[in-house]
Amino acid sequence: MSEGFINVDSRGEIQHELAARVVEGAEGRPLLEPLPGTAGRWRTLLTRHMGKGALRITISRVSQRRSTAQNRLLWRVYREILRELRTLALDVGESCPFRDEEDVHQAMKHLFIGVTVQRFRGEEIEIPPTTTKLTIEQFSAYLSAIVGYWSKRTIYIEMPEAS
Repeated sequence: MSEGFINVDSRGEIQHELAARVVEGAEGRPLLEPLPGTAGRWRTLLTRHMGKGALRITISRVSQRRSTAQNRLLWRVYREILRELRTLALDVGESCPFRDEEDVHQAMKHLFIGVTVQRFRGEEIEIPPTTTKLTIEQFSAYLSAIVGYWSKRTIYIEMPEAS
């Protein structure tokens, strides 16, 4: 989880996402404790909202981020897509729409993740999508969506056997 994540919800309200854990406090009561390195950010946000009415707080578990092996597999898939697109383009006398794997990566992120909109000084700013913050489950769904998308367009990607 990104310690400084900010998002704008559908009502135009700014949302902040901070990481913490629940620990045992005095008399066995649960106590919310900011994760190391986030206490200053917590203090800043709480101070900013002090005296301004009720807050909506959503609690969810922090999920494990995508693995290095998943990332290697994704880039192998990108290389295969690029190779197949170049072959198809050559067969019909056209140029490939992507120069390299990075172009494929950017296109797939925009197609399947989309942009995040943040508000800054009254303006909406589009933040490019990223795969680095996807959980293992989200990353698996992302990869499956890519493979499914291209299989419908006659590019079949052979996935390695699970070990």
